[in-house]
Amino acid sequence: MAAAIFESESGRLVSLGGVNLVTSEGLSILHAETLALALAQHKPGTYDLGRYDLPAHELVTVTEPSAMCLGAIPWSGVRRLITGARDTGK
Repeated sequence: MAAAIFESESGRLVSLGGVNLVTSEGLSILHAETLALALAQHKPGTYDLGRYDLPAHELVTVTEPSAMCLGAIPWSGVRRLITGARDTGK
């Protein structure tokens, strides 16, 4: 899995969450989406990427986010979610 945050209007890459680190780091919250959000929020020093003085942001993921990530996205201020594929389950 991989995820990245971009400025919506310019297309500028803000953060690359890279890959899912859940198994390698042994932490259930280290999904690529949460890593991308954390790195993007660290740059301006705010948890709210939807703040009035920041450009609009979008999250791009390889597959649809987990329930945890879907809960984190609105809190992050990201205004658009783009997924490359649906997770059809197991």
